[in-house]
Amino acid sequence: MELRQQLHNDIELLPENTLRAVSVFLRDIVMVEFKPMKASVLTPLEIIEKRKASLGCMAGKMWVSEDFDAPLDEMREYME
Repeated sequence: MELRQQLHNDIELLPENTLRAVSVFLRDIVMVEFKPMKASVLTPLEIIEKRKASLGCMAGKMWVSEDFDAPLDEMREYME
C-alpha cells in the first residue's frame, strides 16, 4: 500500500482531539522545514524576534491576591 494511502487510512481512525493535535503538528513541521514561498512571509523565529516586549509593558495589568501562598482548604487533609 502506498504511504500516502496508509497515512490517510490511519488518520481516518483518529478521534477528533487527536486529529486536531496532528494538524497543528503538521503545520508546525511545514513552517520549520520548508522555506516560505514569498519574501513577505515570516518564519517562526523572525516572528518571535519582532515580538520582543519592552520592560514594564505589563505594569499594572496583573495582580496577585494577598493570600496567594496561604494553605488551601481543599489540601488541608494532605498537609496534616
